[in-house]
Amino acid sequence: MFSFLVGKLGFGWTLQIMAFICLLLLFIATFTLRSRTTRAVGRPDWFEPVRAARENASYIWLLVGLFFGFWG
Repeated sequence: MFSFLVGKLGFGWTLQIMAFICLLLLFIATFTLRSRTTRAVGRPDWFEPVRAARENASYIWLLVGLFFGFWG
């Protein structure tokens, strides 16, 4: 689709059309999908990674490695 539209309309219009297609599909997905969980995520669930980091040293090394992997 990209190569077809670039040949017909140009690069700028092709990107805009593809962005609107993605936006439309995300809009449809937002209102048609349902959550499989019944409970809402509460504030204590946000701190689960902090609790896991305190209990397990290998988790801390994983986070450090991921940080430098994305940073590099």
